[in-house]
Amino acid sequence: TKNRVLRKKYITRGLSISSAYLLLSCFIKVYALYQFEKALTKQGIQYTEIIVKPTAFNLILWNANVATSEDYLLSDYSLLDTQPISFTVYSKNKLLESQLKGNSDFEKLKKSSEGWYIISKKNQSLYFNDLRFGLLNDNPKNPQFAFSYQFIANKAELKAVEVPKDKRDGKRLLQKIVTRIKGN
Repeated sequence: TKNRVLRKKYITRGLSISSAYLLLSCFIKVYALYQFEKALTKQGIQYTEIIVKPTAFNLILWNANVATSEDYLLSDYSLLDTQPISFTVYSKNKLLESQLKGNSDFEKLKKSSEGWYIISKKNQSLYFNDLRFGLLNDNPKNPQFAFSYQFIANKAELKAVEVPKDKRDGKRLLQKIVTRIKGN
């Protein structure tokens, strides 16, 4: 019976802590959403949809994906930021997308990304970039998305092949998150 009382105590503590964490995350998400919306309004950006989510392993650094009629905007916000939120613009590239219309792999990727993607072209190859998981680097001239697929010519049609990532990409991303959590 002593073990039963001890187990009940630990279960109650565990449930209390995890429930408090979830409740806190809801409040912080609403606050982060407000900060992103305020920045969009202040910058005069009209948007059709916004997704706000925390970065890995924390509730301090938040990402936003914003859809406008012509572009997608990506940004992050740390609760410790002192500077205004800035957005990086990525064109929806509808002209490039039209080249993949009807391609079975493209249609599957499009559906799985829930509409949050861009098509880019590099070295005469088309790439499908899933925006929901953000970037592995900060280089606006050569962005590397966490999930990218290159379309490679195969007998009858183009086939999507995931762009390989190496362990250094993940390590750099975690270092970037840790640095960015501290604010701008």
